[in-house]
Amino acid sequence: VHRDGLYAGTDLPLVADGRAAANAPVVASGGIHSRDELHALAAMGCAGAVLGMSLYTGRLDASVLAQEFAS
Repeated sequence: VHRDGLYAGTDLPLVADGRAAANAPVVASGGIHSRDELHALAAMGCAGAVLGMSLYTGRLDASVLAQEFAS
């Protein structure tokens, strides 16, 4: 979460490293601010993502994301 609240974007390489090393589901958190980042996280196999400020500020729309990422 070293990028949390900064709108600096997700540290995708760090998440990818954590995902590769983890023997458990990974939930990404910190700096997520675009649908492209969410798609990248899903593609690398993340189990979920925390979307604090991006939802609070309206940068991302929860109802749109729920439909787009519904299983």
